[in-house]
Amino acid sequence: MLISVVICTYNGEKYLEEQLRSVMNQSYKNLEIIINDDCSTDNTLELVKIIQKEDNRIKVFQNELNMGFNKNFEKSLSYVTGELVALCDQDDIWKLDKLEKQYNLLLETNSSLVYSNSQLIDSDGNDLNKNLFTQLHVNPIGGDTQLGFLFDNCIAGHTILFKKVLLQQIYPMPRTIFFDRWIGFVASYNSSINVIKEPLVYYRQHSSNVTDVLREKKKKKTFKMRIEKRENAFAIKVEQFEDFLTFFNRNNIHNENTKIIQSIYNELKNYKYYFFNFKLFIIYFKHKNNIFQIKDNKLAAILKFSCGMKMYKIFPFL
Repeated sequence: MLISVVICTYNGEKYLEEQLRSVMNQSYKNLEIIINDDCSTDNTLELVKIIQKEDNRIKVFQNELNMGFNKNFEKSLSYVTGELVALCDQDDIWKLDKLEKQYNLLLETNSSLVYSNSQLIDSDGNDLNKNLFTQLHVNPIGGDTQLGFLFDNCIAGHTILFKKVLLQQIYPMPRTIFFDRWIGFVASYNSSINVIKEPLVYYRQHSSNVTDVLREKKKKKTFKMRIEKRENAFAIKVEQFEDFLTFFNRNNIHNENTKIIQSIYNELKNYKYYFFNFKLFIIYFKHKNNIFQIKDNKLAAILKFSCGMKMYKIFPFL
């Protein structure tokens, strides 16, 4: 099977060559490497075109206008021709057997998506002796556990390999749900997802990372800032549940999970008017092993997500 490796680039010349060569040298050879540049202002595009001369599997595209990461990501996926799709960051390094191991597991298990753990490295490529699953206190999800994506995500986009047919259901992508979490949620309804707990990617940590895995970007917050942040988080969560339900309706999916998510949404959308929602608490507690698979302390998570804005306005540090 042809695997389409998709790399979205923007001002990535510092680390891109090392990553690109780790893709070119994969033990699985049947690849097309799609690079879509979002109007870089450094030498990214020039670097890519030089390397392209060494490997005819590399296909280079450039946006006419800067689209931003999400739109560039969607545009990049429109170029894929392979039966399988792998997403790739511009600043990481892949182990040379990454795709081969994922491909074999995907076929063996008839999964729609396979993902892996990542080893953290610093900006210079030095091993930080930490991996993504332990750093985020994640118990990785496998099988068809859709409820595990409601409040968090254990799938890193730079580690996934999935069937191209998923693109038919992935679009339109929600505004408030990160693409890797959304792809994982959708994939769980199409056969299943599977995980390789071994790190197959060296995940580079530097100041430009969107996700603060090392929790270094801390800012002091006033009471008012904490309350505003919490209220915004509630509003986003309501919108996310609306997107989950829209997906069910669009694909005519009506099962037990649909009922659970609908029940949570019915209560959650009234977050402004309660201190503590006992109905939510009961739902969360009853289904805790599915909903909170990636939480260390399930009871703490249940209590947190059962509180409403009235509670947080009194105790903003909860």
